[in-house]
Parts: sequence; structure tokens; C-alpha cells
Amino acid sequence: MTHDELVDQAAKKLKKWRCLPICTEMTALTATGEIPDAIGWRAWESIMFECKASRADFLKDRDKPFRVCPESGVGDWRFYLTNPGVIHSSDELPDGWGCYEVIDGKIIHKFGKRFTNASPIPLHGNKKEEIIIMRSWIRRNYAHFFLNASAPDLLHALEHAAHSLCVTHCASCLPQGSETGMAIFFREGCPRGCSSFDCDMAKWWEIIRKVVEII
Repeated sequence: MTHDELVDQAAKKLKKWRCLPICTEMTALTATGEIPDAIGWRAWESIMFECKASRADFLKDRDKPFRVCPESGVGDWRFYLTNPGVIHSSDELPDGWGCYEVIDGKIIHKFGKRFTNASPIPLHGNKKEEIIIMRSWIRRNYAHFFLNASAPDLLHALEHAAHSLCVTHCASCLPQGSETGMAIFFREGCPRGCSSFDCDMAKWWEIIRKVVEII
């Protein structure tokens, strides 16, 4: 399989694991420069696939700074998805990683960690970087909603969505009822770099979806 075909397979696997949203090869202004081939979020965890069509590509990947310093990388679960034989043994995997192969069109676990609902999360993804990636995806897919909506509309929609989901947002960062501040929040993120959504990425995503519906 080509790299692009492996990425498509990874996205399908994330969908099967009920991730939402799912980002593929999403470029974003992250501090590390990491561009995960496929990453998705569930209620309390993120799952990332790095796709390798050849062994040379896999060996090159190991020297990237976010592999050398794994705490700076994204994904609470991290997997390689490869063609058969690209990775020779579990000894070649970074700590906490797993390897899946595509064989006859099916994704088969090969080495290392295996994802299950009951398993403890093996790693702790860089949530600040994950939020940047998710925000970039939202901008590209929903920019017409946010850029065309007025600040009062955004504020009303956020308050309605937050109330329905029982979530408090950046209460210490934005004055209550700040229409301009709330518009900035949705378009650029919290001006103070607040990471209040780190604990539950899926709920953050649901907020965005509800705001879009209301607007």
C-alpha cells in the first residue's frame, strides 16, 4: 500500500474505534512541528497512527525530536500502521507504542500495545499540541460559520452550548459577557493560553458542534 492508502486505513480504524473528530495529515502551528498521519479523540483519550509504507521511512521517523522526547508528542495511544515486514520486532518500537499491519485489506495487530476499551492509557499526549491541531481542523472545516457570525451570536451560542453540556469555559480568562473576547476565543483560542479543555477533548468538540448548530 502507498502512504496515502495507509492513512485512509488508519482513519477508518479510528472511526471504528468511535473517535470524533478524526484529523489526517493536519498541518498546524505546533511548537514541535509534528504532523500526525491520523489522530482521533474519544471522551478521555487521543489515538494517533503514524503510517509507514517502507522500512526506510520508519527508520527515519525514529530520529524526529518528538520521538526522541516522547512527552512532547501527541497521542495517549500511539501506533505505527505499516505494510507487512516494515517493523521487524517489538524491540524496534518506542516505549508504549504498538504496531498494526495491513494484510489483505485488514488491519492486524502485530507488536507492542494493542488498543482496547478496558486497557489503561499507556502514554500522555501533549494536549496543548493536540488542541492546536484540533483547532486548525475546526477552522478549515467550519471557518465560514465562525468568521461570518457576529460576536453577539457567538457569545449566545457558546452560552447555550455550555449550559446544555454543563461546562465552564475560561471563566478566569474572559470577563463574563465579553462578546469580543468570546469571538477571539473561537477564532484564535484563549488569549492567555488557557488549556481548560485538556481534560476532555471530546466535550470541547461537542461544544463546537453545538455552536455551529445554533448559529
